[in-house]
Amino acid sequence: MPTRKERVAIVSEINDIIDEHCHHCEHHYAQDYTAVCVGCPVLDRLKELGAKLSGRVDKKGLELKAILSKGEDMKVSEIVYLIENGVPKRQISKALGMYPATFNTMVLRIYKGLKGEVAG
Repeated sequence: MPTRKERVAIVSEINDIIDEHCHHCEHHYAQDYTAVCVGCPVLDRLKELGAKLSGRVDKKGLELKAILSKGEDMKVSEIVYLIENGVPKRQISKALGMYPATFNTMVLRIYKGLKGEVAG
């Protein structure tokens, strides 16, 4: 668990982020912001801070970020793993340095190949 001083600093950072980014965001007043804000780096940071505040570590999130940080060096199996774990395709394509449309075409080819392996 974080100390009192660390908790105060975390809450302060959360408030600063919300004031600076979220209050000015077009999705701020959305009914279901959790669906709209998926993949938002600001939301990701708020989740990290929330995990620190509660004293828990999001091991899955850290693993996904580690894979994304590989950028162009990601393996096909890692790309599939990211997709299957709910990482937005736009975020993966950005990490790979690809246009979203090109990435989507690649993903279709990957899944076609995987279906062919299972059938064959």
